[in-house]
Amino acid sequence: MRKHQLKNKKKERDLSVVEKPQKPAQINTKPQTTTTDFYKKHFANDRVISDSQRLGLSEKREVTSLGCVSFFGTGVGEGERDGLNEAGEPEEIPQFLGALNVKERLIPLVQDVVETADLSVDVAAKKELSRKQKRKLNPGHLSPITHSLFPLLNTYKDVFVCSEDLNSVDAEAQARLAYVVHAVNHVLKSRDRVLKNTLKLNKAEEKERSSAAVARKMEGADEKEEQDNDVEESDESDDSEDEQRKKSDDTSTPEYRDQGFTRPKILILIPFKNIAFDVISLILKLSGASQIENKSRFAQEFTVPPEEDGIDPSKPVDFQHDFRGNIDDCFRIGIKFSRRHLKLFSDFYSADIIVASPLGLRMVVGAEGDRERDFDYLSSIEMTIVDRCDMLLMQNWDHVTHLFNHLNIIPKSAHDCDFARIKSWYLDGRASLFRQNIIFSRFNAPEINALITKQAKNVDGRIKISSSYPGSIGEVVVQVPQMFSKLQCVSLQTHDDDRFKHFCNKIIPLMRRNGFDEKGTLIFVPSYLDFVRVRNYLKDQRIEFGELCEYTPQSDISRNRSNFFHKKLSLLLMTERFHFFRRYKIRGVKSLIFYQLPEYPQFYPEVLNSVEKGMDSGCQVMYSLYDRLRLERIVGTGRVTKMMEKETFLFA
Repeated sequence: MRKHQLKNKKKERDLSVVEKPQKPAQINTKPQTTTTDFYKKHFANDRVISDSQRLGLSEKREVTSLGCVSFFGTGVGEGERDGLNEAGEPEEIPQFLGALNVKERLIPLVQDVVETADLSVDVAAKKELSRKQKRKLNPGHLSPITHSLFPLLNTYKDVFVCSEDLNSVDAEAQARLAYVVHAVNHVLKSRDRVLKNTLKLNKAEEKERSSAAVARKMEGADEKEEQDNDVEESDESDDSEDEQRKKSDDTSTPEYRDQGFTRPKILILIPFKNIAFDVISLILKLSGASQIENKSRFAQEFTVPPEEDGIDPSKPVDFQHDFRGNIDDCFRIGIKFSRRHLKLFSDFYSADIIVASPLGLRMVVGAEGDRERDFDYLSSIEMTIVDRCDMLLMQNWDHVTHLFNHLNIIPKSAHDCDFARIKSWYLDGRASLFRQNIIFSRFNAPEINALITKQAKNVDGRIKISSSYPGSIGEVVVQVPQMFSKLQCVSLQTHDDDRFKHFCNKIIPLMRRNGFDEKGTLIFVPSYLDFVRVRNYLKDQRIEFGELCEYTPQSDISRNRSNFFHKKLSLLLMTERFHFFRRYKIRGVKSLIFYQLPEYPQFYPEVLNSVEKGMDSGCQVMYSLYDRLRLERIVGTGRVTKMMEKETFLFA
């Protein structure tokens, strides 16, 4: 009783003591509410694929910084965040990315890249700015495009971007930051999951070995007792076997399916080395690696000396940007992530990310019948990113389709993989259903749509980002009549034949009546196959002409341009690829004929503005029902529907 009273008095004295003020608690920058972790949801091992998850337009909405966003599939709006705080302002980078379940060690690296990004100032002034000054000028928020695009990529749906709002240089860099952050975040999550599960397996195996050793000691100690008590043990043998079976089940090694057949998880296809240099440099900044192997070799192979990087300043701005630096289109490089180490030019089977051009990777993949070919490293690709897909159309599109056809194929050899840890859908041959396909293009095209329809089979659906077009025809300066004539096509299979017949039966006779032998006529043919067809026809008709294509030697190019300007040639054929890679202004053009509209809308006013003004100057354009996408980019979204209903349309 006495002790109890002393305890109560002690408590009273403690309560009467004035407590010292405590230090304020540190503010937790990590948000309290997070969205769905789409990485865990998308790659869940127990996921069941049903027929109800097939694609279908679910919703369409307008996003200010992106354009029109269309959702195909299920789960529209699930886990989305507007990224605004209570005051209606954009969230800071730690709060925004933390809510999207981005790896914590990646968030400060993203913030550092954003805050110290290159500013839109002169080069000399940019060099004089210190790191602190850049941080003050660049707030700690993501740009509007990155802020809107990254949550869409983070859903692990297929994403196709062909918006007019993302065609500028700054918008392209912002979109590139979004997909690089998403790719690095995926690599870090995948690697952390494998390391964590490996640690669990090692502990389980160690526990199993220790329990087996204890069991062996107990068996040796109980041998004598078992010999003395044979009769009693026979009665209890069934119970002991059941107990041992339960113990063995409890100590059995757990199963973790977190790997593929091979290590590479991300494939990034890029047309030129100059873009690859920007992407890989961004990956290096976001890796957080203290040691980067082969960095000097990377800088040497993917850049050019400043004295060799000379572009004619009179060329268009987009040409100067696209063809700056190293424009080699044959390269491939593997990137391997370690804890504090990153290796460039890693072997593909030990790399996490593969960055390559379609031509460079096609040389390794090979074709059927080649002796040396290898594509097993593409068997476990979980994310495919195609940057500047429009430029790949100006190269060899067959390389792109060939590479996609060799993705997620069960390899021919094991390559030292642990089959006990391979994900179930890899073993079932359904890995392509879980692969995220991200495609960036400055415009939409039938070839890209066909690739998406055939290869993009993501079970979570698809997101398409597009926009309306004002039309590049408003940039035409020269005042010449522009006659658009619609040709009749029976079907898509006969489309090329119908176009050629229309050219031979209507355009050539019209050219003869107008006397094309006496004035300069330029025929713009986008496709090289159509170019060869028209060239052979003109040769059969014994019509003298000059040609400008991507395979024409430089000496022939100079001679044909000079002869055409001095009226020694009255007819000139030119392909879109030639204009894409050269961007020459052809002088001496009096009449212009578009065999088919160009893919790039800016090419139409560029070529048309080279026409000399005169009474006999004019422009003829051939288009069909299947040229709607090209026509929309040139005449505008508002006019394309009316022009599809009419046979002819005149712009004066």
